[in-house]
Order: sequence, then C-alpha cells, then structure tokens
Amino acid sequence: MAGKAVNAVTGEPLKKTHITLQGTTADNMGAGISATTGADGAFLLKDVDPGTYRLYASRTGFAPTSYGARRLSSGGADLKLTAGQAMQDVVLRLPPQAVIAGRITDTDGEPMANVSVSLVRSFYRNGQRAMMNANNTMTNDLGEYRIFGVPAGRYKLQAIFRENTFDNGGEPEEFAPTYYPGQPDAAGAAPIDLQPGQMLRGVDMVVLRTATRRVRGTVAAPSGRGDVIQVMVSSRDSGAYFMDRHRIVVRPDKPKFEFRLAPGAYNVTAYSNNGPQTVTGVVQVDVGESDVDNVAIQLQPVAEVAGRLRIENANDLSALAKNNVLVRLFPKDGFGMGVPGSGRVGEDGSFSLKNVGPQLMNVNVSGLPTGYYVKAMNYGQQDAKTNGLTYMGSNDVLEIVVSPNGATIEGLVHNHAGEPVSGATVVLAPPPEQRLDAQRFRMARTDQTGHFSLKGLEPNDYTVYAWEDIEPGQYMDPDVLKTAENHGKSLKLKESSQESLEVESIPAEETPAAARF
Repeated sequence: MAGKAVNAVTGEPLKKTHITLQGTTADNMGAGISATTGADGAFLLKDVDPGTYRLYASRTGFAPTSYGARRLSSGGADLKLTAGQAMQDVVLRLPPQAVIAGRITDTDGEPMANVSVSLVRSFYRNGQRAMMNANNTMTNDLGEYRIFGVPAGRYKLQAIFRENTFDNGGEPEEFAPTYYPGQPDAAGAAPIDLQPGQMLRGVDMVVLRTATRRVRGTVAAPSGRGDVIQVMVSSRDSGAYFMDRHRIVVRPDKPKFEFRLAPGAYNVTAYSNNGPQTVTGVVQVDVGESDVDNVAIQLQPVAEVAGRLRIENANDLSALAKNNVLVRLFPKDGFGMGVPGSGRVGEDGSFSLKNVGPQLMNVNVSGLPTGYYVKAMNYGQQDAKTNGLTYMGSNDVLEIVVSPNGATIEGLVHNHAGEPVSGATVVLAPPPEQRLDAQRFRMARTDQTGHFSLKGLEPNDYTVYAWEDIEPGQYMDPDVLKTAENHGKSLKLKESSQESLEVESIPAEETPAAARF
C-alpha cells in the first residue's frame, strides 16, 4: 500500500506523520503494520497479510484521521485487502487543529482566575444526546484562557468556577456552569464552529450565579467499617454535562454530607472500596424550590453473581473454546461508581460477575464465534435480555443461551447516482418498541468498494439504513430515524437466513443539523 499524508487545508505534504494499518476482525485483531512519512509525505506499507483493516494517520498539530473518514468522529471505511493486491495513490488528509481564546469575568466585570473553561461536544448514548469534554484549560490571573490543539468541529463553550460552597456565608447562590455567550444551560448556548487551523480570539464570557438549595443527608455503612466513603452527585438528565465537582468524602463516624444544587433531578451515590468488601448505595433526589433534608443512603455490600452460558440444543461447548467470550454488566443509565466486573466464560460455560451493585444493569456478551447470537438471558424471574438485570440479594444464576443460527446479510451501498459509497454507516434498526435498547441495533461500515457484511444477527423485523455521514450512535435518535423513514428498507430475518441487498445512501446534508448540537 502506497500513498501520502497531506494538510487538508493547503494540500502540502506532511512529513513525520505516523501511519498505522490495524486489523479489525476476530482473525486479525491486533495485527498491523506502521510507517512514518518522509519529507514528501509519502509512505509505503509492504508484506501486509490479507484481511480487513482500518488505515489511520496522526501527527502533532493536526487532528487524527482514517481512510474514508468524513469527520473527526467518523470511523472511516474498512479496507479489505486480498493476496497480491497493490493499493496505490492513497491520500490521507489531516486537518490542522484550531485555537480558541478569550476572557472570563464575573457579573461586576472583574476577571476570574482559576475558572475551568471547556469545549464540549455532543455524542450519543443509547440514542440520547449527551455532552462530553473535548478540550479544557484554566484561566490565569487576568481571567484569560487559551485552548489549543482543537480538532475542527462544532462545540459549545462552558465555564465553571469551583468555589467552596461551604464557606460562602450561607448565601443561597453559587457560581453556575455558564455556556457561551452567557446562558445557564447548554440548550440555550450558541454553538461555535471551529474551522481547521482557525485562531478564534475574543470569545469572552460572564460567569453567572444561580439559586441553589441545600441537600443534606447521611450515609449508613455496615458496622465495623472505618473506611473513607466517596459521595458523588450526578444529573439524571441524560443530556447533561455534569462536572465531578459535587463530590465529597465522609466516614462512618462522620457520616453527614451536604451539597448545594440547582433545581433538577439527581442521583446521590456513595461508594467505598477501601475495606475488605466494596459497598455502595444510591438515592434519587429531586431538588425544587426548597432545601432537601434527611437523604439517607444505605450502603450494601456489592455482590458476586454466578452465571452459566450454554449453546442451544448442544451439550458440547468446544465451539466456544477458541474464543475469549466475556460477559459484562453496564449501568443502564450510563452512570455508576465502581466498575461492575466482567466474567470470562470457562470451558464448562460457567462465569462469575463481581462488584454487582443494586442498580439496573445491561448485560453484554462479546467474543462469540461468527454466526452466533444471544437468544435468551434470564436471572431468576427477570428477563435480563429485555429488561436488564437488578441484583435483589438472591442466589439466582444468570442463565444465557446462545444460538449458532444467526442470520447473515451481505450488501452494497450506492448513492443516488449509482456510485458505491465507502465508509457509509449501515444500520439495522429494530421495531420502534425495541429502540430504547441499544443492543438491539446492529451496525457496519462499508469498505472501499461499498460492500458491507453483518453476521450473527438475531431473528427480527428490521429497517436497514445507510448514512453517508452520521455521528456514532446518532442513528438511535428517534428524531433522526423519523427523518430517514423514506430511505429505510424493510427486512425480516429468520434463523440461518442469508440475505443480499442493495441500499441507497442517505446524503450527508439530509442528516438533521439539530441532532449535531
């Protein structure tokens, strides 16, 4: 494979660019080869084993990119390489990073030092838009900030001043997270579009104060524990970007906590893993127009859940022996203190999951052989596949049944002109009543010829979509799916069925702009 790396804006060749070809399938995961471009920006990769790969490029001062990527968050296109193949004239275009600078003041116009200033960007979690920190810095004594090394894209600017709310003389206000140009929440903030290599100056902002309420409570730990206990507050708003400044430490002999919170819906979680056994507890708190007292968190020891995986209509599990099959738990609301353990499935199908707390968990199975799918998951009387798993203090066993008879789809994606589309995101969306479960969706990306393949599919009714350009996870957004209805192709899959289809891509300009912030 031969090609070059260039500046996406000027077209100039980029020397010292690190090029990596990385395997993406089960049979070549971890395999790869790398090179560094010369003064002319050229690279050469030789003696590559046949297989499916992704091609990446990175360099200081530029946003990383991959072959076929249309934006920073895009995964790019798969490259299916065959024996004896020679790919020539591959061009990887790296956009130069941007800079944003400005000044932060209070409502009296005084400069504010030690303010955390962040560029945040949207991402999708279980089909709902949320925000994450992309780049951040602190203001200096003049209230000035400068954030550099920023990939081009759409952001919102947030400023947070972490003051000690317990030393403010009891004032019912504190500095609130403020979004440019001076809004108390992200919904009213103005998006900032940074172009490759742009130097954006004068983005100034006044940090606001907001009315807060006291939230007071206690943590009750099992007797005999003298450990440090962390107490954290997180927003229950799935789209919120919530900094971890609302975190304190208590002890069993001094179990009281107090926070100042703006009106809203929160989880208050306590967690300790310093003793012989990890304990945790969580309480939902709704803050309105008055203080909230007597919040009680009862810490309970986390549990170990035993499990067993079997293959439908088979007693022999040797088909799984060569695979590293893992069972994992994830908090269904996306937040938790502590990390629920994962369990590797043994030769007899048994596994164990540690650190299981009282919250609702999604169960995920990975590493199954090609063509397999999860058919059922039951924990006592709970249908863990449909509704998730909640540990109830019982000795129930998590029973997982997998089937080797998953369906297969092979297909091609073309645009309106009939041309193949590389790097398109192909999605199988389940029926509307199942779309709150992210694990019901299946996704693939097209290779350099517009081809895609999906195997081990659960029998179901699906709608197939192919987007030329879409954010990861954005395809689970109900509003996005609604706008794409006319582009979808209905498909009914049965066990062991093999389907072949062609899909017309959804143009990038038809992806709702509102869904991108």
